[in-house]
Amino acid sequence: MSSSFPQAPEPGPGSFPQAPQAPQAPQAAYAPYAPQGAPAAFSDRPAGARPHASFADAHRWWLKNLWIFNGRASRSEYWWIQLTLFIVSSVLGSIVGMATALLSAGSDSGTSTAQGVLSLITNLISLALTVMTIGLTVRRLHDINRSGWWYLFFSVAPMILIIPIFGVLFAFIARGEQSPSGGAIAVIVLCVLAMIGIGIWSLVWRILPSKPEGVRFDDPSKPLPYPQTAAAQAPVSGPAGTTGL
Repeated sequence: MSSSFPQAPEPGPGSFPQAPQAPQAPQAAYAPYAPQGAPAAFSDRPAGARPHASFADAHRWWLKNLWIFNGRASRSEYWWIQLTLFIVSSVLGSIVGMATALLSAGSDSGTSTAQGVLSLITNLISLALTVMTIGLTVRRLHDINRSGWWYLFFSVAPMILIIPIFGVLFAFIARGEQSPSGGAIAVIVLCVLAMIGIGIWSLVWRILPSKPEGVRFDDPSKPLPYPQTAAAQAPVSGPAGTTGL
């Protein structure tokens, strides 16, 4: 016997009100140098910028990142090291100058050998300090959103410009002329001006402030330059960094 009461419709999808979904937080961009809860050194820096470095911090970070070519280095991080190298070079120069003056009083072969050894040691120390700052300089260029390969240009271009200068001087001496020609003088002047211009260009770039676009040189697949925090070490989603220099 059939029921006379109407049957209730089966509940279908959408019949009951759905609970509102919680809004999804946007994924943070890759910015390892400005994590949440960062130390005070980050507080006055724009998002993604390297922190200011004290004298002690700059040297500690430099030694920890000695052979790291990815990432960036702030102005303070770079110029504290340059100040130290200037002081070390000045002290070494003074010591070598005084030692050379004392040794020049003698005229025997032993004195000449000692002067040669002292000069060789000084040059080796200067070369070692220069090599130890290559990574730092590359990271400073990254901090202004410039490729580290510019360091190669700034290093090689002056040496190339010296070649025509020595060529002109050698030709002048070989011909035994009393005075160089106007063309020779022009070549020397142009090469010297070009070397000065490249030096000024390099200096200006190294004193420029940080640019946020330099974050592209922070490669997530490689160790990040010190300092790091737990938040910075955590994997985050974002664009892959530019590998290499």
